[in-house]
Amino acid sequence: MKPSKYNITIDNEDGYVVYNTLNDRLMLCTPETMALLEGYRDRMDDCERVHPSLYRYLKEKSFIVPDDLDETKKLLERFLQEDEDETYYSLTVNPTLNCNLACWYCYEEHLAGSDMTSETRRAVERLIERVISNGKTREFNLGFFGGEPLLGFRRCVKPLIEHADSLCKAHDVRLTLGFTSNAVLLSREIVDFLASTGLSAHMQIPFDGGRAVHDTIKKTHSGAGTYDRTLSNLKYAVSQGIYVAVRCNYTNESVHSFASLLDDLEPFCERHLDRMHFSFHRIWQDEERRETEEIVRGYESRIAALGGAYYSLPTDRSRCYADKKHSTVINYNGDMYQCTAREFTAANCEGKLLSDGTVEYNERYRMRMESRFSNPECLACSLFPICRICTQKRLEHDRGKCVVTDDKQPYIVSAVKARIAAIYKLKYGAGCLKCRM
Repeated sequence: MKPSKYNITIDNEDGYVVYNTLNDRLMLCTPETMALLEGYRDRMDDCERVHPSLYRYLKEKSFIVPDDLDETKKLLERFLQEDEDETYYSLTVNPTLNCNLACWYCYEEHLAGSDMTSETRRAVERLIERVISNGKTREFNLGFFGGEPLLGFRRCVKPLIEHADSLCKAHDVRLTLGFTSNAVLLSREIVDFLASTGLSAHMQIPFDGGRAVHDTIKKTHSGAGTYDRTLSNLKYAVSQGIYVAVRCNYTNESVHSFASLLDDLEPFCERHLDRMHFSFHRIWQDEERRETEEIVRGYESRIAALGGAYYSLPTDRSRCYADKKHSTVINYNGDMYQCTAREFTAANCEGKLLSDGTVEYNERYRMRMESRFSNPECLACSLFPICRICTQKRLEHDRGKCVVTDDKQPYIVSAVKARIAAIYKLKYGAGCLKCRM
C-alpha cells in the first residue's frame, strides 16, 4: 500500500488535518499519529503491525491505496462519467440579448432587435424533441438567459416550456425550469403560468445592495429605480412555489448596503426557508479586500442563523456545466455556446443549431472538450479533484502549466482550508499552515 497522491496535510493548532481531495474525506491527527504516518510513508504495510486499527482506517477511507492503483486514471474516469452522463441534459436558451436595464458592470453588449425568430424557435423545439425522445434522457433542464429572457416570454419562453412539458410527459422525462432574470418583468401572469405547470422552477434574481444602492445601478432606461418592484415580484414568486436564489453582487463600496436588503427580506425569508437561498458574488471589475470578505461572511452567518441557506463555492464539488457534453446554450440567432459567462460573440461561438434540431460543432468546441484533461501539471496536482478550473479558463489561459497561478502552494493551501472550513466548520489558528505534496 502507498499514501494517496491526493492527501494534503495542514497544520491545525495542536494537531493536523489530512484531507483527501479525491474522496472528499478528512482525518484529524495528533502530532504523534502524524509522526507515525510520516515514519511509515515509504513502507505503509509495516504500519499494520505497529498500529493495525489505524492501518485499517487508512485503507478503508482510501488515505492509503494499492501500490498498483492509478488514482489519476480513476479520477478521469469519474470526471468523464459525470461530464458525459446521458441521463441528464441541460439546454439554456437566450430569447434575446436585449435588456430592460443597463447595469454598469454587465459584460454583455445588449442588442436591440435581437429577438429569436419563429424559425430558430422551431429548430430549438426539434432539438428538444431529439433529446427527450432518445430513450436515454431521464431529466431535462430548460433554462433561459439573455439579455433579459422575460422580454421574450410570450413569443419564445412560454411556447418552449409548453412544448418541452408535453414531450417530457409523453416520454416520462422529468422537466425542470431555470431563469436568470432581473425579475422586473416577472409579473403575476408569468408566475401564475409557471405555477400552473406544476414544474420545479428556479430563478436567480440579482440585487446590487439595499434600495439606495440598488436603484442607482438597476434602473430602467428612463432612470426609474427597480428595487421595490423586484422585491415584490420575488416575494410573489416564492409564495407561489418558485425557488429563488438571491444573487448579491457586491463591491467594496456597496457591500455595507446589503444589510438593509437582509432587513427587508428577513421576515419573509423566515417563512419560506425551503424555497430561498443566497449567494454573494464580488463584481469582477472590483479588487478583492479581506475586510470586504469578512463583511460577506457576516451576512452568511446571519442567513445561517435564520436557518437559511447560502451558496459557498468550496461546498460545491460539481463540475462546471460548460465542461459537460450534454449541456448546450442556444443564442437567439441559433449560434451555439457552452459558457454563459462570456459575451455571445462570433469569436466565442462553438457551433450552429441546424433547422433539423442537430448542432454542428466547430473547432473551438473540440478544443474545449480536449482541454479538460490535457494539462500535464493539472493531472499531476493533488488539488485537481476539487480545483474547479473550468474549460473556459483553460481555453483562455492554458499554457500547459497551472492556469490559476505560478505560485501554487498558497493557492492549494487556501483551497483546502476553504473546503474543510465550509464543510466541517473548523477554525484555524494563526500559526503556520503547511502542505505536504
